[in-house]
Amino acid sequence: GGVRSLVRALSGAGVHVRTWEGAGEGSGASAAVRGEANAVSACEQLACALADGRFGAAFPSSWDEWVVHARAWLGRRGARAQLRLFEAKARAMFEFDRLAKVAAKA
Repeated sequence: GGVRSLVRALSGAGVHVRTWEGAGEGSGASAAVRGEANAVSACEQLACALADGRFGAAFPSSWDEWVVHARAWLGRRGARAQLRLFEAKARAMFEFDRLAKVAAKA
């Protein structure tokens, strides 16, 4: 995606890029750093949920799905339609998986 492309471009130019992804389990990051990353992520989700503007969600993404659900619950403009789109994409993805398994057995 866009962020990964940017990180690659910057890294290729000799810029050391740090992301929260590098703070995950097994990365050698301390529990305090991982906890800080989780807290920042939760704050970012809350800020996105509370924002008045539109939210550009990615699919599939549990992070974005939480924000879309929260925005719909809060009655943010366009959020109910976005939630229906998320749900339709999820249904299509699961239906595709089901059909692929049926086709594999044939």
